[in-house]
Amino acid sequence: RPHPHRQQQQQQQHSALDLPEGDEMYPEVTTTFEYLAWLNQQNRAHHEAIQRVQREQKRLSDIRRMYHRISKRWSLRAVRQLNAELGALAEKLFAAQKRRQQDLDVILVKLRSVIDRAIPGAMPVVYGSYATGLGVPSSDLDVVIEVPSMNQLGPDDAKAYLECIHRELLSEAGQGGGGEGL
Repeated sequence: RPHPHRQQQQQQQHSALDLPEGDEMYPEVTTTFEYLAWLNQQNRAHHEAIQRVQREQKRLSDIRRMYHRISKRWSLRAVRQLNAELGALAEKLFAAQKRRQQDLDVILVKLRSVIDRAIPGAMPVVYGSYATGLGVPSSDLDVVIEVPSMNQLGPDDAKAYLECIHRELLSEAGQGGGGEGL
């Protein structure tokens, strides 16, 4: 004969899966099927988070092993010298990137002006390494131009827009008003 307390626990466990319709605890879930789908999604997200943590732990472990191998082969003086040289290189690269970022900011302002004159309402959208801040000195400026109601345009319209932008760029460069960056 089962213990009454155990019967109550088993009933509670069973009732967790049989959600009443429109449960207040999960307002976005209205059926048991939706609850199970939601629970599956939560489990997947949890599993992915665990995998990310495990990958990061492995990466840190690899770095630790690499450090120990280097420290056994290299003298402390050599490691410090390498660290100083890498630090100096990083400072130079960051300074160059900051100057380049300022130059690209000026170019982008001019480009926005040119595009606005050529296609009122159009907006250049920057993407890529410039947008993420991960550019290197050889990186370019990636821009896509969003045009209102572009989905209603055909290839000839897009070509006409590009020609218009091209004319404005040439005009800007010909005015001698700082067109050297364009």
